[in-house]
Amino acid sequence: MEIVSSLYNIWESIEIIVEQEELLEQARGPIDEIKDGMGNKPSQPRNIIKFLNTKTREELEELGIKDIIDSFLQTIIVMVKENLMLQMK
Repeated sequence: MEIVSSLYNIWESIEIIVEQEELLEQARGPIDEIKDGMGNKPSQPRNIIKFLNTKTREELEELGIKDIIDSFLQTIIVMVKENLMLQMK
């Protein structure tokens, strides 16, 4: 009976692995789209953050950037997508 129980536990693990592989396969499409959209610009988000940090509020307003927090958040989102893309390679 212990062998049957062990096999059942192993089978559950195999099902989980298969499910995870299916989810990864589903994620590859959007990741490839992100990768294609970013092109050869992986350092651009970091440069944007450095740029934003060097400007005063007045300089940012002249550039049309009224909400620096939103600009930072959008840049961080791109960085997170970039990191996800690199992890999926």
